Amino acid sequence: MIEFVQNDVEDNDPVIKKRHVLLTLYLALLSFSALFEVVCYSINLISGEDLVSEVLLIDPPLFLFPVWMTCVQILICIIDLVAFAAIFKWRKWGFWLYVFNTLVDFGSYTLLYREFDNIIYCTLAVAIFYGFLSIGRKNKAWPQLD
Repeated sequence: MIEFVQNDVEDNDPVIKKRHVLLTLYLALLSFSALFEVVCYSINLISGEDLVSEVLLIDPPLFLFPVWMTCVQILICIIDLVAFAAIFKWRKWGFWLYVFNTLVDFGSYTLLYREFDNIIYCTLAVAIFYGFLSIGRKNKAWPQLD
């Protein structure tokens, strides 16, 4: 359990908020993942090659999309980073931004591939994120979000 002290908006008294360790680790993992994706998509946009897939001998390439999709993916990763920072700062709108961003991601993949296979991934991503916000007995993060 990790404690954070935050000043109350109304009377400026300190309020201690507790976040479960697994939620903190999950947010850190998602943040590092989004940063890694921004770097990979940016390299792809600049060089036109998927260096990660070439090094790991992955076929088909992971980060090789049309230019418009690469730009959308970079924006999605940056907005995800904003959402994770908002959750770290105990803001409920961070979760809703993540949900909206996941829907945009689903829509862009649907436009690109003309298939609805990504709906399972998007639903699971939001459900797992909400599950991590609800972990714990006394230190659930969801009720503590402002």
